[in-house]
Amino acid sequence: MTPAEVKRAVIRDIKGWRGTFGLNEWTLNYHFERHDDGEVATCTAHWEYHEARLTFDADQMSVKDFSRDEIRRTVLHELLHCVCDGYKRYHERALLEEMVSKLTTIVVRCWEAPEPKEK
Repeated sequence: MTPAEVKRAVIRDIKGWRGTFGLNEWTLNYHFERHDDGEVATCTAHWEYHEARLTFDADQMSVKDFSRDEIRRTVLHELLHCVCDGYKRYHERALLEEMVSKLTTIVVRCWEAPEPKEK
């Protein structure tokens, strides 16, 4: 994907999922900028103010040839940081990152799983 296509996909996912994650009342500022630290995305959330700044390095995601699913997973992960931010005062940052990563994996598994059969 080109950087422009990555940007469109990221915006589509943010707009499509914000309600699912209970973030409709939040101010979500998303930006596309270079990350020199190797990260492809970041989230700085402020639970008490219901606002977050999400940044994505569309150029790096394009160079790394992110698939559509990898882009979705990245956006999902950053949105989960918004949802979980209120817990940061009770946990170390590393533990919070581990919790968000685990939740991302769980949500992706649910998303990819076949529909449960009724018993």
